[in-house]
Amino acid sequence: MSISVEKLLIYRVNNSLLQNMIYLMQNCKEQNQNQNELINTYASSVGRLIEVSENYKLDGNVWHNYLTLFLINHENTFSKAVERKNSYEGSIAHIVLSDLTLFKDLYCYDFSHIDKVLGVGYDQIIKNYSCLQPRNHKIDPIIHRVIVETNENMANSHDTKEFLSHLTKFYQKYGVADFGIYKAFGCTLDKNNISIKPIMNLDPICFNDLIGYESQKNKLMMNTEAFLQGNKSNNVLLYGDSGTGKSSSVKALLNEYFDEGLRIIELYKHQFQYFPDLIRKIKNRNYKFIIFMDDLSFEDFEIEYKYLKAIIEGGLEKKPDNVLIYATSNRRHLIKETWKDREDFDADVHSSDTMQEKLSLADRFGLSIMYLAPGQDHYLEIVEELAKKY
Repeated sequence: MSISVEKLLIYRVNNSLLQNMIYLMQNCKEQNQNQNELINTYASSVGRLIEVSENYKLDGNVWHNYLTLFLINHENTFSKAVERKNSYEGSIAHIVLSDLTLFKDLYCYDFSHIDKVLGVGYDQIIKNYSCLQPRNHKIDPIIHRVIVETNENMANSHDTKEFLSHLTKFYQKYGVADFGIYKAFGCTLDKNNISIKPIMNLDPICFNDLIGYESQKNKLMMNTEAFLQGNKSNNVLLYGDSGTGKSSSVKALLNEYFDEGLRIIELYKHQFQYFPDLIRKIKNRNYKFIIFMDDLSFEDFEIEYKYLKAIIEGGLEKKPDNVLIYATSNRRHLIKETWKDREDFDADVHSSDTMQEKLSLADRFGLSIMYLAPGQDHYLEIVEELAKKY
């Protein structure tokens, strides 16, 4: 088989594992002087294929599993255009079809040839791998099933056009790369650049698990549904007593609306200054993002609230329509108010304005939802419902 990845225009290969496998296909010939080197490369590559399948708990052909994951995670001009539901007719359609012809050939590659040349027996391992138990998925079970289905459909495609059709269906429904696979994300800083990283092992909580607080849940769901439908919606502050389900309500949104394109990114207050960078990374993606600020509060000496206020009010860079802010707090006004704020008029001539600036932050959220500790009747209702479940 002649494989020329150098000619690829859109689906460029910058991946050492895939490069190693293609190197083996090109160089495993009879009477090869570098046989030991090739065996070592083959063994380490198959081991890495197994590791990828284990990470995603994908049984079957580890080579197919890897190629499918490579393609659905490949961010390029074409995949992101399909994610945004843009038309991909014209030159790029022909280029992509040409690129994917090579990948279709890779799916069909018979590793028994390499086994024979190198005198090893990895072909059956590649074709029929079974993952370890227990199967604790790092990704959502729904997405896991979709990946398995997409993998099978692509591997069994009769031609490149059918192969492309199955790939684009995934892009259109779920998107590309991590946003297409994971529900929730955190932010990390690397040399003052913000990176978005998926959060594994999410709480599977649903709204049915949250007993009571029906009014609060309905307000939150109605606002989120309006957001997903492109209608008027608000930033939300969930405030009140500890342990009343504020954070759990936000987590439940993910499990309710993930399939409709909802994603959540958690942001801490020490990261607020990097919010514009975060927005630039997500504003052109075909998802609805909730920026989640959990257990939000400020001491009177902290100034990060100014960043948050600017974010909500909108500065030079407008917050895009696919982003809302949801925050939880035990404090209604978010910023701790002290007697010093009320008494120290010498330190600030316009102290009343300063106090008002601090107290008005919560008012910048268009929707505030209060969660109070349950009274006796509500508490007994919770106990009764839990007893029925368990």
